[in-house]
Amino acid sequence: MKEKSPNKFLSAMPFIIAILLLIAISATDYFLSEKGFAVNIFYVIPVGLIAWQYGIRQAFIITIISTIIHLGISTVDPEARVTVQVWDAVTLGVVLLVVTVAIDIQRESRIAQRKFTRFIVHDLRSPLTNILSGLQTLKMMAEEDVKEGKKDESFTEIIDMAEISSNRLLTLVNSILDIDKFEHNSMTINCETIAIDEIVEKAKLEVRQWAVQENLNIKYFNDSHLKNIIVDKDLTVRTLVNILSNAIKYSPIGGNITIRVFQKHDNFIRFSVKDEGEGIPKEWQKKIFEKFAQVNGKRSGKPSTGLGLTFCREAITKQGGRIWVNESNTKGTNIIFSLPTDVSSHKSILRRIRKNKKTNE
Repeated sequence: MKEKSPNKFLSAMPFIIAILLLIAISATDYFLSEKGFAVNIFYVIPVGLIAWQYGIRQAFIITIISTIIHLGISTVDPEARVTVQVWDAVTLGVVLLVVTVAIDIQRESRIAQRKFTRFIVHDLRSPLTNILSGLQTLKMMAEEDVKEGKKDESFTEIIDMAEISSNRLLTLVNSILDIDKFEHNSMTINCETIAIDEIVEKAKLEVRQWAVQENLNIKYFNDSHLKNIIVDKDLTVRTLVNILSNAIKYSPIGGNITIRVFQKHDNFIRFSVKDEGEGIPKEWQKKIFEKFAQVNGKRSGKPSTGLGLTFCREAITKQGGRIWVNESNTKGTNIIFSLPTDVSSHKSILRRIRKNKKTNE
């Protein structure tokens, strides 16, 4: 697996591109100025790029440089009046400043919105955790009362439904927070050696109540020769939980969900989750991993935020794997994700994560 370029270079890439664009536009402006072609509007491109990536200060500097360059180039035409040249340059400068301010306002609004969303979602997680703890305590008490004949089983079923809904809500909250961390390279990846069976059983346990409620049978087969893999346990389990949750949501009552672990290449292991639902239209099979993507018709009319599979994509790709929908003529949906098994791949991943972390610090 090839390592990515150093992050300092990547973070400076927009600035380098802007400078190269400025040079190209200036050269074009110079050679076409005598022929009467006006290309000064294109100075907006590098200025806008800098404003969006770095903010108003850096964009203001590029604006001044662009204006001065255009003013200098306009002197190439000896017949042009000085007042016209200056006025043209001032007009360009004003336009560039307006664009810079407008883009910076959008940029700051986007940052503020992201911070606000993170703040709200983070505050939701604490009361949700408390609700779940309370529900679990109530469930234990209710089960004792049912055994003693003080309450009927419908009471524990109501608690089960509340617990399932709370768990799903907590999963959504965590996904929102973690997707934001993934997008800004601030997610910590903790790789460790763990049994494949343990990953699958833990994921099955988290969705067990929901599966029982829907009368669904979850089958598991390990067809690989491996017993242990080196992965981030939490991210991998949550990926499997999200995929299983989708399978449960769209499976017919009384159906089967099959988890299969197998290998096609020595360096990668594959996890497959197949349901017996309506399936995903071919044109949507790649789009479902995009943020807020929802399949047309919402598959059986069941609403979705479109964040669960986005989290899965980020969690798997950040570990050096990939995730996809297996195209099949059979009924149902089969989602597969692969993870590396060789040590060199994990070392490369960990080096890249450390570099990302240092850059963001």
